[in-house]
Formats: sequence, structure tokens, C-alpha cells
Amino acid sequence: MLGMKGVREQHWAAIPQSRDDMFRPVPRAAGNKWAVEEAARRCEEFVADYREARGRWIAGEREVVFPRGTFLMRELFGGLLRRPSLA
Repeated sequence: MLGMKGVREQHWAAIPQSRDDMFRPVPRAAGNKWAVEEAARRCEEFVADYREARGRWIAGEREVVFPRGTFLMRELFGGLLRRPSLA
């Protein structure tokens, strides 16, 4: 990790030097290992749910419910979205 100082010191046009640097996971809750792992788990779960719903949609099922966060499916295609939980 570069940290704030490292980011400020790098050239404005700097790019990752390797494929690993370019595609490594990006922390979503810096400084808290457990929060980062939980965010990664939720992201993976969202992608799996979305792929499953999208596959059913492509197969012609129009009553499929997409996971929250798939705004364009509702706005562009009239898809149904999972309601937020109150818990």
C-alpha cells in the first residue's frame, strides 16, 4: 500500500507496473481487516446473485428479482428489485 504520502509523491500519470498490481483487491474499509473481508464477501455474494438473476432474465423469466444495487435493470428494462431489509 502506498498510503497518503506515497500517493501524493507519485507522478500524476503513474500506472501499475504489473498485472498483479492492476487487478489486486481494493480495500473498501481501510485499516480494518474484518471490514475489508466482509465487504469482499458481500461483493462476491452480490455478483453471484446478479449473475443468477441475469441468467434467468436472459432465459425469458421476467418476474425474476434482482439484488439491490442493480438500478439499471429497473430503469432501463423494468426489472424487479429486492426491497431493502428493515433489519
